[in-house]
Amino acid sequence: METNPFLNDDAIGSLIAKVFANEANESEMASLRSWRQASAENESYFIILKQIFEESALAKENYTYNVDEAWKKVKPSLFLFVPCRRRNINRLPNPSLG
Repeated sequence: METNPFLNDDAIGSLIAKVFANEANESEMASLRSWRQASAENESYFIILKQIFEESALAKENYTYNVDEAWKKVKPSLFLFVPCRRRNINRLPNPSLG
């Protein structure tokens, strides 16, 4: 990415995230447009991130969770532990009694 004196890597990442979340104001959107126009590499980077963002949103929308099936898979592994003996704390020696 070409370096912009006003935007470091962290700042541009935050700015892109704000734009994708529809939380950027007009000034921030203008800054992003300027950054994108500064180089072909910046534009490519933005397009790749936008594709990832859009595809991840689609994947989330198209996936349904079957809670009952998930529980059937997890439940057997919850009871594979070996129970330990419980100690009666009332039987422990009292150090103050000497």
